[in-house]
Amino acid sequence: MEDESIIEYNDQLWAIVNEDVVTIGVKQEVFEDINEVWGVDLPEEGNEVNTEEICGEVETDDGPINLYAPIEGEIVDINTAVQSDFELLFDDNNEDGWLFKVKSSNSEDLEQFLSENESDSEDEDL
Repeated sequence: MEDESIIEYNDQLWAIVNEDVVTIGVKQEVFEDINEVWGVDLPEEGNEVNTEEICGEVETDDGPINLYAPIEGEIVDINTAVQSDFELLFDDNNEDGWLFKVKSSNSEDLEQFLSENESDSEDEDL
């Protein structure tokens, strides 16, 4: 996954949009002050998620990292590898360290997410 396609949102998370599917992960810099991950609780495949509602958690020695979906939709894939190999979150965050994928059930919601983040990146360029 190329860095330029990553959208950062919610202070701790990143998303990559591929048509109507959004891949979610935790930003690498979040793990800089964390020494240990104790568990990864991901939503179940097939579950429906709502925008900005907690749908999972990464348990760490620095407290939990709440996972949010940036869009409304259905969980279409989860990365079970991160549940047994926490090092993926530290070492390969943007490749094998992704957490789950959401298929948008509301195209307006997806368009709004993309539009909001496009204007955020334009503001950073100023």
